[in-house]
Amino acid sequence: MISVYYLENSIMFLTRDEYVSLPAELRAGREVCRTMCDAEQLTKLDDFSGKSKRVIIVCDSAAKVQQQFGLFSANLVMIKAGGGLVSNPDGAVLMIFRNGNWDLPKGKMEEGEAIEDCAVREVEEECSVRGIELKDFLCHTYHLYKLNDNWAVKQTSWFSMEHDGEERPEPQRIEGITKVRWVARKDVAPYLAATYNTIREVFLSAGIF
Repeated sequence: MISVYYLENSIMFLTRDEYVSLPAELRAGREVCRTMCDAEQLTKLDDFSGKSKRVIIVCDSAAKVQQQFGLFSANLVMIKAGGGLVSNPDGAVLMIFRNGNWDLPKGKMEEGEAIEDCAVREVEEECSVRGIELKDFLCHTYHLYKLNDNWAVKQTSWFSMEHDGEERPEPQRIEGITKVRWVARKDVAPYLAATYNTIREVFLSAGIF
């Protein structure tokens, strides 16, 4: 399953089995499409899908999901980024506050850089910590935005990471980050209520939310 977000709108590309397994509240009242829509239509889903904020494109196989997403993204600028869900020995996760929302540290991949190195570098830069240990790949997330006169889709590769928690994190204010906080897993719900759909996907992939 691939979800592409634009603000609170989304297009989901998924197999028939994945669609059936969706919670009823995600399927109810949503328009199920078998035809492609483009980036411009994603920004106007109220018009495209009869007031639905989610369009679901059901495919016959995982290969078809990739094919349909490829058709959707073919004319978009693809931006690759990496980020991390960092845990300390107590199981708390490292979150940042930027642009009025709680978020996870992430950033664009530099030329010639491996995505794993990008993810660790961005976490260390945005939270002013060192000694991040890369663990497992979690998921990709996708969101759409306007880049000059073109539409771009950012693919962020997310990894689980660990830190000993002994170094006090500090926000990288030049990047608009005003807070960095270790959040206990039992307290994460209100933070996820004030974050982005893509970040909720990361926590879901990690089995936290």
